[in-house]
Amino acid sequence: MPAHSALLNTWLNTSAPLAAPCEKQPLALPKPLWNNLSSFGFALTKLFVARPVLEGFVKKNESLLSLGKLLDCVSENDERSWAGAGLFACAVTLTENQAVVHKNFLDQEIVTRLSLQLQNAFGNWSSAEAFTALSAPPHANAPLWSALLRLRPLQDFWERELRRNHWNLLTEMMPEAWLFAADPLPPQAVIPRLEMSSWSQLAQLHDVGRSFEITSANEDGVCWALQERQGKEAWKSAIDEALAVAANTALVIVERTKIPEAQTVVTFYFKSEKRVEMVAAFAFSQDASGIVKATPVVKE
Repeated sequence: MPAHSALLNTWLNTSAPLAAPCEKQPLALPKPLWNNLSSFGFALTKLFVARPVLEGFVKKNESLLSLGKLLDCVSENDERSWAGAGLFACAVTLTENQAVVHKNFLDQEIVTRLSLQLQNAFGNWSSAEAFTALSAPPHANAPLWSALLRLRPLQDFWERELRRNHWNLLTEMMPEAWLFAADPLPPQAVIPRLEMSSWSQLAQLHDVGRSFEITSANEDGVCWALQERQGKEAWKSAIDEALAVAANTALVIVERTKIPEAQTVVTFYFKSEKRVEMVAAFAFSQDASGIVKATPVVKE
């Protein structure tokens, strides 16, 4: 996680108020980036609406039965909590031409608090303030979803259920991720997009400046950080420990891309029975003294 995201994440999970006065000069985004942010909420909604359909698809396909246990660790009656109309919000790390999702869904109480604070700072920034913030689907921020979206045996399913443009947007904005399993790969097989024949070879990427996190598939518990500042031997040790745990625990490995001079943006979406639309977006910055300010985000 980028340092600025870690600081803001700490702030988002406290009751600290926004600094007053907030920044009034809007942050203008290029049209393609703005369109991605605008569309992401709808694509994300389609992903979680498709969750029970995915479970049924996996059960009917013998070659995919091994995914059943993975889905069990993130399966609950999420469609109930996701019913109805209301606000939800995502946290995104943003540069001039790239947006990477930091958190798919902010907690309900954080969305409520933020919307009230922003209303006090900026006035009635959206007609959607009158609606209650939605409770996020259970395990909606689990890293497993980033890995499943990129799993080759599921690609036809995702393109059919989400449509290709929404699938492309989700895989573009959600962090790169893989299922991290202790089982050896078949002969001649390689890990997609890494071109390695086993996870034990991952330490080879230490010298090229890439960073990863190995974590539980459902976002509950264990995590090994593989960062550039650590030594190569530390990577090897962490990978070996994770592989030992992976024999009995569902794990996912997520790539944490360096994004220099990035900002954290919170995008607010209003979900009704028929549509999902972005109603506002704000960039958050934190100065050296820890004061957080918000800036409205607009389209150029």
